[in-house]
Amino acid sequence: MNAARDRLYSAALKIFAEKRNKGVSVSELAREANVARSTIYNLIPDMDTLFSEVANQVTEQFNDKLKGLLSGVDDPAIQLTHALAFPLEEFHNDPQVGRFVTEFALRESRLKKYWFGVPEKALLAGIDSGRFAISKAELTVFRAQMAGGLLSTMLLIQDGQVGWREAAHNFATIQLRALGLADDEARSITERLLLASDVDAL
Repeated sequence: MNAARDRLYSAALKIFAEKRNKGVSVSELAREANVARSTIYNLIPDMDTLFSEVANQVTEQFNDKLKGLLSGVDDPAIQLTHALAFPLEEFHNDPQVGRFVTEFALRESRLKKYWFGVPEKALLAGIDSGRFAISKAELTVFRAQMAGGLLSTMLLIQDGQVGWREAAHNFATIQLRALGLADDEARSITERLLLASDVDAL
């Protein structure tokens, strides 16, 4: 993506998050991105698909960054811990993205795709290896409760009730325990989130 288009997408994301709906006019976008209307017409041929494209970009960036963090990590429990902590760190680092996700995640299918990337693969690997004590029949419901729990945790961070590191530690620990890991092991895996300078120190 070229710089101008990236700038337009960032501006659109900000507008969507602040307006809390999927509509944006050419004039609004031009003003927010500080570009001429003609630039928008040249780079975004269909404004009706802009929201979907922005949602896709957010999900793809999350998945791409997460895959980079997980290079060389084989333990499904650590993979899942990354997958649960990483969005909370991103929320902390870029509140605009966080507001966009919390506003639209539950009803926008393109944002839901995140859960079918690394989190799903980690869960399946953990089930297949016997690391996790749930069955494949329970996977859909477990994934849904993780998604809802993560969104609720983001809202706690947004409201200033908890910091992202503490939230990541507690939320990931609860999920690992629910998957059958002993409390000591779950805490050992997630505790490093509080001590490390960033998630990729795991």
